[in-house]
Amino acid sequence: MSHRHHHEDEEMKEAQKRAAMTHRQQEMGGKFNYPEGRHVFRVLKTPSDSERNSPAIYQEYQMHHGIGPNKRSCRCGDEPGERHGKRCWLGKKQRQQIKEGNTRRAALLEPKPTLAVNIAFRDDDSGEFMGPILWSSAIGKSAKSASYQLTGILGSPKAQKYLDHKHGYNFSLRRKGQLKNTVWGTLERDDDSSRVSSEILRRLKPFADVLPQYDEDYQKAAYYGRDDEEKTMGKKKH
Repeated sequence: MSHRHHHEDEEMKEAQKRAAMTHRQQEMGGKFNYPEGRHVFRVLKTPSDSERNSPAIYQEYQMHHGIGPNKRSCRCGDEPGERHGKRCWLGKKQRQQIKEGNTRRAALLEPKPTLAVNIAFRDDDSGEFMGPILWSSAIGKSAKSASYQLTGILGSPKAQKYLDHKHGYNFSLRRKGQLKNTVWGTLERDDDSSRVSSEILRRLKPFADVLPQYDEDYQKAAYYGRDDEEKTMGKKKH
């Protein structure tokens, strides 16, 4: 084989690998939601954007789930700890339902606190890291939840060391079960430090660019079943 043909073959293999990894990320829709098994990941230091109230490293926010006849998910307009209905349209609707004695309907409008981080994770097929990709998890009291494991990393005295992009560490978790039956196993840390690739870091954006934003019009449309399936939970509104 000539040097030219060998070079062309190598270029094609590299293009195929890049396209396959991009395709996997597209399939995941920008969110980490892998099947059962052990997964190796790296928590990334998401940059802040103070002008858009977007914090660094991780974000706590609230989500409404199962809204309206089409069971949509919507970002809550109120921050964790705030009285529900201060700004959120669904919160005002919830207070109205309570006033009318519809406590069962009102309970369905209670938002769920959620934790989000950006991660890189190791793709099982290629053995290489992909990302950044958003990992969001409901914040609960269970030690078996992903959010419990993530806050263990973020709240550790060694968090700055773990999250260093040049000399930090990868972690691994085993997932069992699906959806509400998901259980995450014991968190394990790599013995050796490693570097996050510059390609992944170049694509790392503030949470304001990757999380769904509060959108009153979408909440109303979802509640009354007038939502368009192609609409993406107010991501264009900041």
